[in-house]
Amino acid sequence: MNTIQQLHEKALQCAKDFLKLESELINILQELDDKKAFFHFGYTSLFQYAVSSLKLSEGQAYALISISRKSREVPELKEAISQGTLNSSQARRIVSVITPDNKNEWIAMSQTLSQRELEKKIVAERPKEAVRDKMTYLQPSQVKLVCGISEELMKEIERVKEIVSQNTGRPANLEETLKAMATLYLERKDPIKKAERVLEKKQLFSSPSLKREGPSFLSLRRVGNSQGKRTTIPAQIRHEVMKRDRGQCTFKDKVANPCQNKRWIDLHHKKPIADGGEHSLNNIITLCRQHHRFLHQRIF
Repeated sequence: MNTIQQLHEKALQCAKDFLKLESELINILQELDDKKAFFHFGYTSLFQYAVSSLKLSEGQAYALISISRKSREVPELKEAISQGTLNSSQARRIVSVITPDNKNEWIAMSQTLSQRELEKKIVAERPKEAVRDKMTYLQPSQVKLVCGISEELMKEIERVKEIVSQNTGRPANLEETLKAMATLYLERKDPIKKAERVLEKKQLFSSPSLKREGPSFLSLRRVGNSQGKRTTIPAQIRHEVMKRDRGQCTFKDKVANPCQNKRWIDLHHKKPIADGGEHSLNNIITLCRQHHRFLHQRIF
């Protein structure tokens, strides 16, 4: 019995230490977020930093970051964790519904209700929480997609399915329908495909003198910025940069790992226009918005 009691007491202490460390980590993540410190390690987001550098699972990182950000608005949420009356799993469930006005009610429910009962309360408050967007691999080449959509969108998808079925001469399934929608959208809206089309046309219809310079002649030449005035980047050069960088961030961290973020991207002049930099392929790179801001803060 003494051994069992010792194990029990050790487990209690470990659990107490675990909750304390969770609370400390939430505080640190909050401070890192406030100072945008993850930029200094080459990461574009706190989530990426938590997963890649701290080696947290995606679920752990998402939960702790959600709690740390909600705690700015509702400090009592973090306080309950630090006191050991709430764990991060319980706190994460109520992040979407807790406010300064209802904080006491939701903290109390998360402490007393079972997980299923609490989820029912949350769904009643926020119906969208019933179905969360999720993609899960079923096998290496197949993914299960779960999401909630409006009735209007459902009808639009059904109409596309009818058109795809008509064109193929056989009943189309949902995967084929989504594939047709994605293909058509990317063909019309993907800036990489647009750049490739434009540059191909320019190469075909350019004069013999330009052909001798090669397809990147217009992009590599200097475009007038002799007075250091900011002007619009010529479309030709934008297309060349898009084709070269494939629409993704080219920033590299301290160990040369590329960011490769494709969302919210900007074009950045390595040598600023104000310092005599020019609109040229050699002076312009693609950066995500976060790294673009980070580089400008470091420069100025």
